[in-house]
Amino acid sequence: MSLTVYEIANEGPVGYLEIATRGEYNRVVEILKKRSAGPWTAPETKISFPFVPADIVGFGPNAVAFTSHATELLRDLIDRCAEMLPIHSAYGDYVWFNCTEFLDCVDKERLEGTSASYGENISLVWSGIKKWAFHEDKITGAPPVFRTTLFGHSLKCFCSDVFKSRVEAAGLVGMSFNPVWNSETGGIPQEFPALLGPEGLENGIIFEERQKELASRFGIFYPANWGSNNEDEGPILL
Repeated sequence: MSLTVYEIANEGPVGYLEIATRGEYNRVVEILKKRSAGPWTAPETKISFPFVPADIVGFGPNAVAFTSHATELLRDLIDRCAEMLPIHSAYGDYVWFNCTEFLDCVDKERLEGTSASYGENISLVWSGIKKWAFHEDKITGAPPVFRTTLFGHSLKCFCSDVFKSRVEAAGLVGMSFNPVWNSETGGIPQEFPALLGPEGLENGIIFEERQKELASRFGIFYPANWGSNNEDEGPILL
C-alpha cells in the first residue's frame, strides 16, 4: 500500500487570525520556542479581512486554528501529535493546533530546491522546495500530523492519508492538503500559483468564487469601515 505525504495549510479564501503585534512570524516562532508544559497565556489576536469563520482557519504563517467542534471530531488523532492551545478572537474562540511531533524524515540527498549556507557553523537553509523526498521507513507509522527537523521551528506541517481522510469525511472546511510525496512515485513537482497575467486573473476569479461559496455557508466578516483608513470601528456580518 502506497503512502502519501501532504503539506497542510488553511484554505486561502477563509482568511486567518493574526497575532496583534509587529513581526507576526517571529512572534509565533518565539511563542513556540518558549512553549513548555504549564500555564498557557493566549496572545492577543486580530482578524485578517475579509474573514470566513470556518471550522479551521489560519493562525499566523503556516499554522492553523480549529473550532471546538472540529477539535472534538478529530480528538483521537490530535492527541497523538499536537497540543491544542485556546486563543480568542472578536468572532469566537478557537484552539491553536500546535504540532509537537518532529521527525528527521527528509531525504536531503533527493530533495530538490534552493538552499544556502550562512557560515561554517550554520546549517543549510532550504527554501523554494520543488520536489520533496522522505525516507519511507521513517514515514511508515508516523503520527497523523508532523513537522520536520529540516526547518527548525518552522510551523509547516505535514500529514498522512489518515488525517486527510478524517477531515474530509467529517465535512470540515478551511484546511487544504497539498500532496508533496508518494512512496511509489516519489516527490510531486510543486507549482506556485501565478499572481500576474491571464493565469493570475483566472486564479483570482477562482479564489473569489470559493470565498463566496464559503460565505454562503458560514457568513463573512468585514470591518464596518472596510476600505476606509479608520480602523477603530467594529466588524459586521454580511
